[in-house]
Amino acid sequence: ERTFRPLKADDARGKMIAPLVDAGDARTRAVHQILRDYVAGDVDAMAKLGRRLFFDRRLSQKQQRACADCHQPERAFSDGLSAPRSLTPGVTLRRNTPTLLYADLNAAQFWDGRVASPERQALGVIHNRAEMGASPATVLRRLRASRTYSDAFARLFADGIQLANVG
Repeated sequence: ERTFRPLKADDARGKMIAPLVDAGDARTRAVHQILRDYVAGDVDAMAKLGRRLFFDRRLSQKQQRACADCHQPERAFSDGLSAPRSLTPGVTLRRNTPTLLYADLNAAQFWDGRVASPERQALGVIHNRAEMGASPATVLRRLRASRTYSDAFARLFADGIQLANVG
């Protein structure tokens, strides 16, 4: 039988980050560690970096698409289409763009549940040739070439710009 307990980590404004979590599984323990690390950091700077990445087209192969192009804030972080446009001619994307609202509360990501976290989901889309199509090397090279990104990642992550810190 699973037990539930309140999460103790608070954000910078003293609000509870997650009111209830399953205390018994490995994923929850990992989330607790991430939240402890996250809360210990600069929450405002992390949000600003995430926002900048979300709207940055450098994360796509030909720099023509950002996360926000399909997950439009004014459309509840979706695009209102039955199937999004592919970047690859002849390739049809079969599923609509899901909202990002509360995505971190989903048990799994993508419509088929193939990844466990929004961070891994984001990297999957960035590297998928039909969606954003940028290789890991391209993403890292472009971000590292930016002084703004280099400085922001260095302040927030001990290992700087790494794929695990981008997603």
